[in-house]
This record gives sequence, structure tokens and C-alpha cells, in this order.
Amino acid sequence: MPKSNVWRKKTVRYVHAKSGKRTTRNDPKAVQRTELSKRFYGNLRKSDNTRKQIPLTQDKTTSLTLLQRLQREADKDRALGITIADRRRDEPIDDYLDAYAAVLRGRGRSTLHVTKTFKRASDVLHDAGTTSPATIIANKILKTVHRYHIVGKYDGGRRRVTKRSLETCNHYLRSVKAFSRWLWKTDILVTDPLKNVSLYTADVDRKKIRRALTAQELSILYETTLSATCYGGKRWRLNGTQRALLYIIAACTGLRASELASLKRSAFTIDDFASVTIKAKHAKGKRSHALPLPKFIISPLRCRLDTLKPTDYVWPGTWAKEYQAGVFFKRDAKRSGLVIANDDGETIDFHALRTSFITNLARGGVHPSVAQRLARHSTITLTMNTYTKLDDSVLRDAVELLPDITVAKQ
Repeated sequence: MPKSNVWRKKTVRYVHAKSGKRTTRNDPKAVQRTELSKRFYGNLRKSDNTRKQIPLTQDKTTSLTLLQRLQREADKDRALGITIADRRRDEPIDDYLDAYAAVLRGRGRSTLHVTKTFKRASDVLHDAGTTSPATIIANKILKTVHRYHIVGKYDGGRRRVTKRSLETCNHYLRSVKAFSRWLWKTDILVTDPLKNVSLYTADVDRKKIRRALTAQELSILYETTLSATCYGGKRWRLNGTQRALLYIIAACTGLRASELASLKRSAFTIDDFASVTIKAKHAKGKRSHALPLPKFIISPLRCRLDTLKPTDYVWPGTWAKEYQAGVFFKRDAKRSGLVIANDDGETIDFHALRTSFITNLARGGVHPSVAQRLARHSTITLTMNTYTKLDDSVLRDAVELLPDITVAKQ
């Protein structure tokens, strides 16, 4: 083995002669200083015969010992034909999960998205006995997720084992498949072991089918909630007036709970053209949108906004992060006498306000492409199939618009 050598890096800096602060070399009062790095560095001949300069420790003797040990391991791998890629595939899976989470954050994904994706992928991989990228096996992943549906998975929040729906199982599969695809694209894995893993057909197992609220139901919910009491914990409290305004804004814009919670006074314009602007970092699609507001909402909205500063949140607190929107919506809906779940198995929750917004656009004869833009959907299929719930009377009225073809025109 060739003789190893370690050294400190030299860096030339220019500082001001009096103040000692960093400056440019063109400064007439600049003084050149040569600084040594705190760490020692060394050249490592890797198993593929390429050389790489690597950082070591701050102690010379320790750095030299470390470099020699790394060189012996690299020489051994080269003799056995073990490549760097082989080594990387055997490294702990947790290291790559952390790196993948960092990549998602770098792509601008929300904290909630990164947290959920990381936890779902981590839970599946650990429950399947995966210790490294090389031990990701499709059959074990499928058996693990299927066990979540048949037997159940421990729920830390409820402190008990609960069965997961097929839709929830698909969320687990999507997360772990995306992680596996990233490992393949970054050359950590030669192939994607989960490429051919298919998602479940969740429609056959759908426990909850949302329905749209009618205009009358929305009016009753609004009027009843106005006189309701405060609701919330120590970190937030929303009174009846605030919740009533929250419901009507959600039903007239289609904004999600997390998006509504991010709105400040400055996001609203109620002068010439009433609108609300959702910033890209808070929107699900990571694009900013300015959504128009109907005229009937301006009066109650102005009453709330006049009491706030531009930087104040309209609905302050952590209610969205703590998933409390569905809790207080159900409470207010019951107080209003609304049917939470009908005989057909259709239910209403806070997200049903978004469903109501898009469905009411369709009932009002709005063109599907316009509804898609207002709903901020990537495809028109999602707008029409998932969110647009039309009853039989609307369909019957549409059919009656067809021309009479049984009578010939004169």
C-alpha cells in the first residue's frame, strides 16, 4: 500500500487592515492572509481505481490512521471485485430515507407532505424487515401493506391496532414506490424492485363517499354556527362567527383546510374585485392562485377583516395541523340538524365543502374547463369524476334540453 499523507487545506483570504473584516482583493486597505482548514484531508484510492480527496478529522495522527484504514478497505474491495455501488446498496436504509426526505424538501414540498411520505415509507420498509436498499423485496412490501388492511397497524395516536382502508394502503404503497424509484434514478439500485407493484382498487373498499351540501344546508350551517360558542384548545380558539365565515369561504372558493389556515388579512382584496390569493408554498399544487369571491360574501368578510392587521391570520392557531377542522365541522353540522351520513352511505365532512363548491359550479352550468381552473385541478377528469356530484334532477333537466327529434320540422 502506498504511503499515506494528510494535510490541511490552505485558503487565501483578504481582510481589512484595521477592522479585520472580510473584503475584496481590490480594496486598497486589504491585507492577504493564509488560513489553514481545521480538518485534515487525504487522497483515497477508491475500489474503482479513481482518487478522491476526502475530509478527515482535526487531529493529524487520528486522520492518518483513519485514511490508512479506509485505504485498506478500498484495496480489499478492489481485490474482491466489490464496487462502490455494491457498498452503497448495503448501507442502512435509514440513511437513504433521511436523504430522500432532504430531497423532497429541496423540491419545495410542504413539511406535512415530507413528514407523511417519510413516515409511510419508513413504516412499510421497517415492518417488512428491510435493512438496506438491497433488501427491498416487492413480495415482502406487498404482504406488509396487505397486513395493514386485513390485520391492522398500530396507531400511535389511538394507541391501538386499527385496520387500514385500501385507499390508505395505497398511500403507503405510493410513498414506498416513490422512494424505491428515487433509489433507482440515483443509481443506488440497478433496477427498481417495486416498479411492477400495482395499487389497490380502492373504490370497492371505500368506507366514506362524500356528498355535496345543498345551498339550503350551507345556509343553515352558516346561520346556526354564527351563534355557536367558542371551540378550541389552549393554542387556538375559533368562535362561532369565525367558524361560520370559515365554512362559507371554503364553500365559495374550494380552499382546503391547510390553505385556509395560511391566509392572512393581506391575502384578501375586497375593493373593486373581491378575491383571495393563496401563496404557492401553501397551495397543494405549489402554484399561487388568485380566486374570485362572490358579492354576497363581502359584507361578512369585511366585518372580520376590519378587526385585523395585514399580518394577522384570519383563522389563527394550529387547528389545521391538528386536524381539528373535521372535528368542529361535524359538531356544528349536528347542531344545525344536518345529516352526517345518509342511507346511501354518503357523508359530509369539512372537505365536503370543497366538493360542494365544485358540484355547485356544475349545477350552475359552469363550463368544465372553468370549474377545473377554479378548483385548481391538474386534470379535468379529477374535477368531473371525483368532485362533481350531480343528483337525478340535474341530469333530468339536462336531458330535457335535447331537441325533439320525433317531429319533423316544417
